[in-house]
Amino acid sequence: LEGIRVDLDDSGDSLGKKIRNAEKEWVPYIVVIGKKEAGGGPVNVRIRETKEQAEMEVDALRKRIHGETKGRPFRPLAEPFHVSERPIFRG
Repeated sequence: LEGIRVDLDDSGDSLGKKIRNAEKEWVPYIVVIGKKEAGGGPVNVRIRETKEQAEMEVDALRKRIHGETKGRPFRPLAEPFHVSERPIFRG
């Protein structure tokens, strides 16, 4: 997904906690990849803006995101791609 900021949550947390963490981080699209999705075909996407879930082809999701971010500057995240490699701050 070139030109799109992507996080991979490979932490040991439960699926529900991973989704809650992504929602707290205001991630606009949450995609869960399981065995079925890894083999190709549509993926289940949670869309933050409309609070709905939809099945989409990866290419359709890519086009949607590129359409929404067209003309905006792209800056890669300064954090590691894998969530498990990021520092944890506790206060």
